[in-house]
Amino acid sequence: MGLLCGVTWAGGGNRSDLERPRSRHVTTTGCPVCHQRGGRVVDVDITMTGGCLGCHSDVTTIPIRVDHDNQLDHHTGGVHTTAMVKIPGGPFIMGYDHRHPDEKPSHTISIPAFFIDRYEVTNEQYKQFIGDTHRRPPDDWINGDYPLENNKHPVAFVSWYDAHDYCSWAGKRLPTEEEWEKAARGTDGRLYPWGNEFDPKKANMPQSHSTGTTPVGSFPQGRSPYGLYDMAGNVWEWTESWATPYPGSPIPTAHYFTGEYKVLKGGSWVDCSFYRCGISALTFNRGYFKPQTKNQGFGFRCAKNAEHP
Repeated sequence: MGLLCGVTWAGGGNRSDLERPRSRHVTTTGCPVCHQRGGRVVDVDITMTGGCLGCHSDVTTIPIRVDHDNQLDHHTGGVHTTAMVKIPGGPFIMGYDHRHPDEKPSHTISIPAFFIDRYEVTNEQYKQFIGDTHRRPPDDWINGDYPLENNKHPVAFVSWYDAHDYCSWAGKRLPTEEEWEKAARGTDGRLYPWGNEFDPKKANMPQSHSTGTTPVGSFPQGRSPYGLYDMAGNVWEWTESWATPYPGSPIPTAHYFTGEYKVLKGGSWVDCSFYRCGISALTFNRGYFKPQTKNQGFGFRCAKNAEHP
C-alpha cells in the first residue's frame, strides 16, 4: 500500500488527496524524504525540485497520492541516488519468435521483485563516481570533463566493468537481462516500452534522425509500463548477464554464447553498425559485447534487490 502524503495547501485548508493545489508550494507531513530538513518539515516547490518530479511526474496535473512502496529515492553513503522504481515479482513474457534466432523462443519466466533506476546514469552522476574513485573519465570527455550542457545526458564510453563498479559504489548492482526486459516490457508481451506500434517520436534512435544522446527523460511518451524512461534508444544498457541461449534456442552454439560476451539491452541513438540501421528499440532485442568494450552508444542504469532497499 502506498503512503498518502499529508498535505496542507498554501491556499489554506486540507484538500482531497487527488485535487490540484491552489499553489505549487505545499507543506507535507508524510513525505520526509523530500520534505524534511534537520528534523523539521519544510515547504518544497515541486517545480524547482527535480527529485519531486520522480513522484509528481507532471506539475500541471499533480498526483498527490505517492506510492512510496513503488519508489525509492534516498541517500546511500552520502551520495544522492536517482529515483528508483519497484518492479513487482512474478511471471512475464521474455523473448520473441518472429525475428532474430537469438531472441527465440518466446517463453514465460518468473523473477522476484526488484528496484531499478527510473533514468539512465548521467554524466553528472558519473562525475561524482570519478571524483570519489579517481577512475579514468569516459573517452568522449575533454580534459577530463563533459560539456556543461550534457550534464543530464546519459554517460557513454563506459565498459561493463565501469558500469558494474559504479553501481557497486552507489550501493546498487547492474540489472540482469531478465530484470531489464521485464522493466521495459511489463507483463503483456509488448514490442516496445510504450506499446506495439513503432513510433520514432517516442525514443532517441536512428529512425528519429538523432545526432547524439539526449537528456534522460526527454521522451515521456515512450515510458515503459512501470514509468521508466529511455528503455528504448539513447544508449544501450549493460546488464549483469552473460550471453546464454534461451531454453529451446535454435542456435545454442552461436559464437556469442561461449561465455565471453555480456548482454546489453534497449538499443541506442546510433545503431547502424550493429543493426545495420534496423530497429533496435524492441524490448526483447539482445546485444552482445565483450565486457571491456566501450563506445558512444553504451551506457547503463542500476538495480537493487527489493528486500534490501
